[in-house]
Amino acid sequence: MAASRTIVDDGRDRPEYGRYAGRRFIAGLLVIGGVGVILFVLGLGAEARIRAMLLIPGAVICVVFLWPGVGLLLSDFASKHGSPLRFDFLDRTGSLRVLDCGCGTGRHAIPLARRLGPGSILTGLDVFDQEKISNNAVERVCRNARIEGVEDRTRFLVGSVTAIPFPSESFDVVTCMAVLHTLGNGLDAALAEMHRVLRPDGLLFLYELDRVANLPTSGLLALVLFRRASFWRTAIERHGFHIEHMRRDGHRIVFHARPTGEARYRLNAREDVPTQPDLHGVSFR
Repeated sequence: MAASRTIVDDGRDRPEYGRYAGRRFIAGLLVIGGVGVILFVLGLGAEARIRAMLLIPGAVICVVFLWPGVGLLLSDFASKHGSPLRFDFLDRTGSLRVLDCGCGTGRHAIPLARRLGPGSILTGLDVFDQEKISNNAVERVCRNARIEGVEDRTRFLVGSVTAIPFPSESFDVVTCMAVLHTLGNGLDAALAEMHRVLRPDGLLFLYELDRVANLPTSGLLALVLFRRASFWRTAIERHGFHIEHMRRDGHRIVFHARPTGEARYRLNAREDVPTQPDLHGVSFR
């Protein structure tokens, strides 16, 4: 169970979505990158015999640290705002049960909830790891939903996408936005669970960060953190989904997929999955 967190309400009636990249991490990249700049500048005016000893390390440090540091700093400022995604695959007149896996502070879940038709409900699920998003907590996303006017059509709980606490075929739509690349060895379990809780005629809406598109802002970090579109296509299809639509949207790769039957990489029979979520001792709003 996640540790209890205290959210201080400062009285400002506006949502707080937090930041993806920690300020200390960005500051560290910029400081080390600054050392690279100094070495490079010193190398330009140095004697020929030591010029390469300064220019080459300086250039390498700038590429490895300063480049992604500046890119993450710019992304940090942009992350203060809500989601720019368009959920135009939804039918506003339909009544839908939607599960957002890895909802965080509601950056994407809340704009999605706004698009839902009467009688619809969006459930957000997250472990609420503050190392991934600053001020990440179930209390925070509930407060954001209230401020944004979607409290009546949303609910949020603490839980893992690798063990979704709902019965099979519970949701019409399952969304997962820029979460899977953070799961490591949990990727297969997460996709299998999404397949399990999605209804046979349901829709999986998924986006991930594109390695190539993020190179200009994240530098070499993009090669370490993000995957190519072909990787995600293969992962989705091998877990029993048929991809109906794939597109690049800025730095993202967006997928619309539907279940095609039994997932090829099914987990062992999930006898531990309750017929109803066990909310005892779990933060659920």
